[in-house]
Amino acid sequence: QADSNGFIVAYPQGIARSKGNTEWDPGDNGATNINDNDVYFVQQLIADISSKHSINGTQIYATGYSNGGMMSYGLACTLGSQIAAVGIMSGIMLEGTCIETDYTPVIHFHGTNDYALPYDGSGDFQSVEDVISFWVSHNQITDPPVTTTSNNGQVTLDSYSGGAEESSVLLYTIEGGGHVWFDQEIDGQRSNDILWNFLSGYDLNGRL
Repeated sequence: QADSNGFIVAYPQGIARSKGNTEWDPGDNGATNINDNDVYFVQQLIADISSKHSINGTQIYATGYSNGGMMSYGLACTLGSQIAAVGIMSGIMLEGTCIETDYTPVIHFHGTNDYALPYDGSGDFQSVEDVISFWVSHNQITDPPVTTTSNNGQVTLDSYSGGAEESSVLLYTIEGGGHVWFDQEIDGQRSNDILWNFLSGYDLNGRL
């Protein structure tokens, strides 16, 4: 559907698989069936929307919460030629192979007390630090981060910039935040606004 600014917003739902619940599988297994390959499904979704609406194909973004964040990271890794930037809310990246020549800007929000996807990682999931380090390296960012705090020190922003194709990586750490914390403003702004301001500042060619 189109929002009040005329942007097309798609809210796809993952398919129910072996776990019995709907879920996203971020990996690209090469299958050309939308029930078996969620990356292929997103490709077909983009093609379908593009055939029905006039959109700017250089400004397509992926965002997600929790497992949806995993899917967004998967798209950044395997569909970076179509996805201009990604936003992750309380999600994590699953280990896998990324296309080396696609440099995708990333903004990630995560609470230090996230019980579902622990900030410091677990036996099943990487730590947030490891994921951010991967994307800093992948995007060929060599400058140290600029670190700022807000909300009386409760929120820390680590901002990495100067990467290939003007890519950047932003990490918002919410001290004491759990898996759900979205009612909290950050320096007077809603997290959704911060997310959109970051994403909309990029297209496939770099920073706008």
